[in-house]
Amino acid sequence: METRRFTMHPHLLLDVMRRQAGTLSKAIAEGVMNSVDAGATRCDVGLTDKGLTIADDGKGFRSREEIEEWFERFGTPHEESEGKTYGTFRMGRGQIFSFGRNVWRTGRFKMSVDVASKGLDYDLSCDEAETRGCSIDVSLYKVLLPSELMGTLREIEKMLKYVPVRLSLNGKVVSVDPATEKWDHVTEEAYVRLRGGSGLSVYNLGVWVKDFSSWQLGTGGVVVSRKQLVLNFARNDIMERECAVWRKVKRLVDQKATERNKRKPTLDDDERKRLAEQVAAAEIEPREAADLKLFTDVSGRHVSASQLARSRNGGDLTVAPKGDRLGDKLHQSGAYFVMAEETLERFGVSTLKDLVGIVQSNCGIRHWKPRFVSFREATKGMDSKHVILDPKQWSPRERAWVSLIQSNQRSLAYGLVWGSDMDYGKAMAARRKVVVGESEAALAWTDGSTYVAYSRNFLRYLQFSMKGAMEAADVALHEQCHDDEDTGTHVHGPDFYQRYHDCHKGATEMAVSMFMDMPKAIQQHGQQMNQWILNQQDAAAKAALAIEKHGGMAGEQPPPKATIPLDPAPEPKPEPKPEVAASAVKVTAVQAVGGNPYKGSSSYGILFALGSQKEWLRDDLLAEAARLTGKPVASLAMSLQVLMNPNHKSNGGKSGAVRDGDTIRLVRHEGKAA
Repeated sequence: METRRFTMHPHLLLDVMRRQAGTLSKAIAEGVMNSVDAGATRCDVGLTDKGLTIADDGKGFRSREEIEEWFERFGTPHEESEGKTYGTFRMGRGQIFSFGRNVWRTGRFKMSVDVASKGLDYDLSCDEAETRGCSIDVSLYKVLLPSELMGTLREIEKMLKYVPVRLSLNGKVVSVDPATEKWDHVTEEAYVRLRGGSGLSVYNLGVWVKDFSSWQLGTGGVVVSRKQLVLNFARNDIMERECAVWRKVKRLVDQKATERNKRKPTLDDDERKRLAEQVAAAEIEPREAADLKLFTDVSGRHVSASQLARSRNGGDLTVAPKGDRLGDKLHQSGAYFVMAEETLERFGVSTLKDLVGIVQSNCGIRHWKPRFVSFREATKGMDSKHVILDPKQWSPRERAWVSLIQSNQRSLAYGLVWGSDMDYGKAMAARRKVVVGESEAALAWTDGSTYVAYSRNFLRYLQFSMKGAMEAADVALHEQCHDDEDTGTHVHGPDFYQRYHDCHKGATEMAVSMFMDMPKAIQQHGQQMNQWILNQQDAAAKAALAIEKHGGMAGEQPPPKATIPLDPAPEPKPEPKPEVAASAVKVTAVQAVGGNPYKGSSSYGILFALGSQKEWLRDDLLAEAARLTGKPVASLAMSLQVLMNPNHKSNGGKSGAVRDGDTIRLVRHEGKAA
């Protein structure tokens, strides 16, 4: 019997070089880490679409023996006496070799490497001009596209942001000393800054290793280790079982993130997922766990375990995809609590029974014992179809509501103009036809462009009152904010909610207008003005009269303003005139630059007088005009659109606007005057 030693084929080393590199930015990071290990105080990196340079003032290779031992041979173990910061495997230079033809210069030596054509052979010259430190010139095998070059530069800046050497990239210093930045926690092991966001970036002694997803630790932010982390061969992951430093840092991050998330009034999905995992693992006290809003219903609302157990429909549970129309209708009916499927995924369970088990054992709500019902059984007999009815089938009540909603969509257009900065003409064109339909799953629905259908069931119980007008206007705005069909399962994204929020002023004005028009619409379509409806109208009229009589009840009024000083004059200013009420403001033609083509006291005149004096941000101009006139901003926004459009029939070619970026200035067209 004989003892043999394993060997490896030379091609294996080439494969290791190529496959551990991954990206050019990663290879460059290896070169910079070599500079730090060589004791460099500066490192300059240059990158173009065709080539790469790395130059430092470190020790370099000082003898042929060092080149043979540490450059030519891969995998030579590092000794602790060498004092290396990053060195572990002595494999990093192979990543640089894999991307292009290399020329290394250090001391009197030059090493030329071209693994694509020469494999593992390289050329060594020992009688070159003296080079301080080490410089590497690389001619890339593949020319970088502009997007690849830009992406690589950005990756280098991120990967090497905290590297402990003065690093310049294409002449710009990109390294930062972490000690100069503000951190939430500084320990012997690491600098830690926790923030909401998409991930937690972890740096090993200043060099980026990986980003942990927010759901893994419940937070985003940055961690820069002050001690070396134990990494895998490719340096892109942490060997958690072997790395005591990371275990300490992770415990701190986990603890602080959990404390913060438990106090947050609103959680994002990653924070909610992390807390759910901790509740499932019984890592949070039951009393605290019971109050965390980790359970999402089919409508997208989040509730706590204690709220779930107390809810009126918490006795019967079923589950459906979030946004399911039938599920939402069932949930709103109060017959069942319809849990969104994502809640089960969040807690790592597959059944409602398992989820309730976590609530009972880990949230301390043992008395809650709901009944589990399949979604198919719970929705048996319900119809998810959406049918539009022929107008001949509409009842007088439905006709009255269609008339009210259709005729007052102009107010929604005001909201679109003010909230989304949409052109008034486009906002008016975006109005949709109002129709009546039948659906057991929706109050209303739309195709996203031409119509909005209101469910007969919704209109049947909608009261002819201010409350009813507000409900109808709110549904109208909701459907107007949908720019695609919403008859199926759908989930409202951030863009929808932002649009809904920005344009809600239009829904308020629409509700007021509908309420004022109710008597006419009811009588026109054969409905009876019963005493309750008349009482509603009388109450509104009495309130309006009381406010008019006692003006202070209407809320704080804008302070009186003097005549608008619209013409700057070089002469000394005259004595100030007594201030007059905004309603008495008169803006004459000579006060506006170039003359005012509109009546000075009108909305058009005041807007033009203000807007012709200087460049304005649109919102600032409208706010100032509203302050002076006391008129709603939405109404003034429509007037401003007229002034800016010489082709509008109410403008008649009198004025226009000059735009400069985000600012506007109103100008008079020659030959037109009031």
